[in-house]
Amino acid sequence: MSNDLTPAEVRFVRALSGAGPLGAPPTGLARVLGITAAAVGNLSFGIERKGYCIRERYGMRIFLRPTPQAIAFLEALPSGADSPIPGETPKRKRAPRTPRA
Repeated sequence: MSNDLTPAEVRFVRALSGAGPLGAPPTGLARVLGITAAAVGNLSFGIERKGYCIRERYGMRIFLRPTPQAIAFLEALPSGADSPIPGETPKRKRAPRTPRA
């Protein structure tokens, strides 16, 4: 499988790297990213296979942690909150619709 990350996976790794030392639970990442917990599970499986995430269990809870490879990848990305992700087109601002005459 390719080590290239999709734009959604890059956002996931960015959110994951902002977690504390234990990592983040999937439900917490779902809230941060604005997606469902099932989508977080699907993303985490792919990212885990690519080597950017580790899944750990503490008791009955599951935590996802970034690997050193993920941290190095994020440091190589351009800094800034609105920096473009490779392969992602910038979003255009939407203008309000004008009423029809």
